[in-house]
Amino acid sequence: MAHTAHRLLWYVALADLSRASAADTVHSREDTAGLRRCGWDARLFARAPRSYRPAPHEVVVAATGGGGAGGLLSRLRYEALMIVRLLAAHPRPALLFFRGPSMLLALAVVARLLRVPFAVELNGVFPYRYGQRRATTWLERASDRFFLVHAALIVPVTRELAAQAEREKGSATLVAVAPNGVNPEVFRPARSVRRGSRLSLGFLGALYPFRGLLTAVRAVAELVGRGVDAELVVVGDGPLRGDIERTAEALGVADRVRLTGAAPPEEVGERLAGCDVALALFERCERLALTGASPLKVWTYLAIGKPVVLLDPGCMGHYASIPGILWLTDDNPARIADAIADWWAARGRDGLAALGRAGRRHVVENATWAQHARIISRALHRAIA
Repeated sequence: MAHTAHRLLWYVALADLSRASAADTVHSREDTAGLRRCGWDARLFARAPRSYRPAPHEVVVAATGGGGAGGLLSRLRYEALMIVRLLAAHPRPALLFFRGPSMLLALAVVARLLRVPFAVELNGVFPYRYGQRRATTWLERASDRFFLVHAALIVPVTRELAAQAEREKGSATLVAVAPNGVNPEVFRPARSVRRGSRLSLGFLGALYPFRGLLTAVRAVAELVGRGVDAELVVVGDGPLRGDIERTAEALGVADRVRLTGAAPPEEVGERLAGCDVALALFERCERLALTGASPLKVWTYLAIGKPVVLLDPGCMGHYASIPGILWLTDDNPARIADAIADWWAARGRDGLAALGRAGRRHVVENATWAQHARIISRALHRAIA
């Protein structure tokens, strides 16, 4: 389909596209690729290291920095360059699409002054600063409010986020729920690997405290203490690595917790091939109190044919009917161990594998990037009509 100027869309992401620790690596790329298939001239503007080789239609405008001042300066440089590009663009884009959670306030203000509409994707953090107990700065509050009030379109990934956005802005808000999808061609089914009688639990993603990894380590220790031959395989890296290793050592399960490091998306299935079940045990913290586990993570596990143990924080009940999901309502490690041990005893490796295959079929039929992009495309046309 030929692209026309009025369908030019800039997809603006702060993601580090070189990071290979989780499915997030390909998130922005899959979004823009899907929108192109829907007929948009979608251009991805992303921040990545200078050594990164952009794909077609991608534009890398600044290098990533480390933490502290380096990261802040890198972000400010990124935003300044994006503003210059927007001011100089001929023709200007029909719409800017911001991928959360890190919004670019100055760029959004300039877009508003130039009458370039913008859309915001809510992925579980923004705008939940309003509900957090920690103090927020006036700039955070002003930024959140600006995006909520002036966005032409809000695209949340869950119904809970949609309800929150509507409460903040009002019923006139154009909100389109578009759960993240997965590219089944990238996340292929893991081959079957027999590991004797050992129960193998898996985790994929960057290692951050709120993702429940310490709870998972304690659950493994509980299982081992009850005589269940269990292990935890972690694919990813991040700031929590040291805490995970120290906790495993203190609990006497250092030899049962294997941290394999980061893996590119196409290798995820192979890294988790020996796992019987994957874990999505998000800790109960204020910013995740409504959204729980990321749909992207759930779909990724199911796409490689692994059933998912999902912790329900109280409002994700619509996930309970999805094939391949094992439901938990308690984040106590002992009770998590009880449930996993019961599933292992009742279903065994073959039963869990069958659940994983059913989950894969559900993803292919209901949760692909093509479906995700079609929802966004329809909403974008409504927003700029």
